[in-house]
Amino acid sequence: MKKDALFCIGQKAFIEKDGKILILNDPTEGLDFPGGKIQEKEARDADASSLSRSLQREVR
Repeated sequence: MKKDALFCIGQKAFIEKDGKILILNDPTEGLDFPGGKIQEKEARDADASSLSRSLQREVR
């Protein structure tokens, strides 16, 4: 019998305003778009609200 596969689901946002694109510079990870991993408890309700919460933590 096979075990369930374990994997991460991520969400990223492409934010453009006045011809400029928001790109984050993390000292350890490098350049990336804002977003994050969907937590296990959020997986069923993964939508714009979970992305919004991730963005609020990252973009200040």
